[in-house]
Amino acid sequence: MRKLFLLLIMLQSYHATSQEIEGQYRDYFSRSIDLREDKTFLFEYRFDLSSGWAKGVWSFNESIVSLTPILVMDTLLGLEDIDSLVLSFNKVSERVTREEYLITQLASGGQLHKLVPEQLAYKNKRLYLLDDKRRIEKKKIRGMQSTKKRGTWYFLTK
Repeated sequence: MRKLFLLLIMLQSYHATSQEIEGQYRDYFSRSIDLREDKTFLFEYRFDLSSGWAKGVWSFNESIVSLTPILVMDTLLGLEDIDSLVLSFNKVSERVTREEYLITQLASGGQLHKLVPEQLAYKNKRLYLLDDKRRIEKKKIRGMQSTKKRGTWYFLTK
């Protein structure tokens, strides 16, 4: 009986570690988050001809995953040796000409750092969005091409 009691106490005090939550997650709305072992993440959104991404670092504390996007910047070669920084279209920082930069602005893609959720709750191998009061959002919503309602959480795929 005593062993059973100790086992119950141990199970109740169990908290996930950051190694346990590493992996690739996706939701039902074309978004994915890859939490990597080196504490970096890649957020991606793909829908029809539109896509976007964000890179950054993540941390884990008391079942809350915090995501901090880090902007990838390109150096835009300017006139008269005056260069400036612009958001990179791809995931690698580089030097671009004005023409190359203008072409990327016509495409429907690039960095989407504003779509990255700041914090997610980890529970049962899922990442849940949090509301303004830091409670797990449990409501289900309809997708664009379906009448079926789905949860807004991310589930582990790899």
